[in-house]
Amino acid sequence: MSSFFRRAARRMKKALGMAPPPGRKTPLVRNTYPTLGGDYSISNLRGVIRLSRLDERAAARVQHTTLLVPGFGYDGMEDNDIRGHLDGTFQYAWNQVSQKYVRAGRIEDLFKYGEYELFRALQRWADLPFADTVSVEDVELRLAVRPDERKFSRSVLLYALRRDWNPGAGGTARDNLTPPAPGEVWWNDARFGEEPWGLPGASSSDDLDPAPLAEGTLGSESDEFVFASPRLTRYVGEQVARKAPLLFMLKLQDRQEDIPGSMIAIWSATEGDNRTPGRKPRLTVRWSMPGETLLEEEVLVEPGRSQEFPTKGADLVSFDPHSDEPLELTARAPGGAWRVLEDGRLRSGESELRVRAVSNATPLGTPFDASFRDTWVRTAPPEDQDVLCLFESPTGRRLEILARYDGDFRWVFELTPDEVGRWRYRWSHGLQVEGFQAQEGTFDVVLDGLEEAIQALRWFQGEVIAAAFDDREDHARLMVRFAKLERAAMATLTPQEFRGDVGARLIEAIRGVRAAFGPFPESLPMEPADPHPWQDGEPA
Repeated sequence: MSSFFRRAARRMKKALGMAPPPGRKTPLVRNTYPTLGGDYSISNLRGVIRLSRLDERAAARVQHTTLLVPGFGYDGMEDNDIRGHLDGTFQYAWNQVSQKYVRAGRIEDLFKYGEYELFRALQRWADLPFADTVSVEDVELRLAVRPDERKFSRSVLLYALRRDWNPGAGGTARDNLTPPAPGEVWWNDARFGEEPWGLPGASSSDDLDPAPLAEGTLGSESDEFVFASPRLTRYVGEQVARKAPLLFMLKLQDRQEDIPGSMIAIWSATEGDNRTPGRKPRLTVRWSMPGETLLEEEVLVEPGRSQEFPTKGADLVSFDPHSDEPLELTARAPGGAWRVLEDGRLRSGESELRVRAVSNATPLGTPFDASFRDTWVRTAPPEDQDVLCLFESPTGRRLEILARYDGDFRWVFELTPDEVGRWRYRWSHGLQVEGFQAQEGTFDVVLDGLEEAIQALRWFQGEVIAAAFDDREDHARLMVRFAKLERAAMATLTPQEFRGDVGARLIEAIRGVRAAFGPFPESLPMEPADPHPWQDGEPA
């Protein structure tokens, strides 16, 4: 944009009394414009919603499915890998946690003390969100694996550990490179200095059940392990009834553990950022308990739209998705604010339920932020690292920003979006020599109320006034942005408001944007079009 148009925009915004939305800032490193693209391929949200009232005295049972993903409404899961030799020797006495992957198998490039080190992975799923009276009917654990240059068939066994452990915080320096702090897990101890494993690497019958809970196989083209079996379902049911955590160990089959280079990296609970489930572990539990099903209905919702239901005095709501589209479940008391249902539990007085086809809903004009933590930093001090995040707007505009280092091996990236609709983002870094590319994340920018809609339209009007329309693609992009903004703004009105003073204010703001695009008359003429040629006696 030329300096002339920037000055004109500032003058117009001042004259109109416009100001940037609260919290707005421009942390942009680069702003590029590819071909007009964006969110045109988003699928509709499909699935089945269930509302239930739980009652221990009921003769019937209600069935629900709960998906547990670390960091997404559930914070009870931690994982580690432990490493060493079966006789208790080791190359590195480390407590390892807060890395983006855990490992199982034998490494091929670290030979010391006459042996290649062996790795096993631990998972601890605590604070499970189930009543101890539920009946667990089916369980499935899905674990994604890191791309591997030397893929071959692997057999990973899922064992139940008999001894609990302390996942720890990364050793004495909290960096995964220092000896375990007192009480932390590592190869030789469930709790360093307090409780050893029966045998190194949790290898004895004192440490784990002799029979695996399930087996997962990985072929040459696979990208995940899937564990499911009656034994796994029974174990989870028993632990839920005891209000005890799930204690898992993942190890390769013994014969594969003996082979250098058999090691496989499994994406961990801390893979990616706190806004994207991505490749994190997924535990699906199907369960039932006495009660009454109040509603079971197919749902089909367009992206960005919502559907509302009365709760009918229900205690619990769940959504069984038939597509991979994200969704938001919220509830409220009459006239109150919407509350996100992270665990599906309804509170007393919440009589309205909303299913919204959005991802990480972010009100227009407020910052979107995401963060990740990675303690495996090899190429430079954490504070000197550049973590780049690429954002793509709903109309295909691309914005690049650098993450802010927040201390304690945590990085935060933040953007104040200026378009309504589905944004996409992807970040990468070189904390390790091989680098890392995160999976794509998404968030939806929404309008939450009438005043926000009017403010957004007035701000956008100034942007249109300042734009030079000599670029057809830029003009098309602005028109798409306006269409999205107008749709979201109109959705804040009821029919009664539309025909009253409230609606008049919003319509005035919409027509102000139209006037910025070109002449807009005070009243629209109701005139006929030119007559067809044949009506004047001319040949068609």
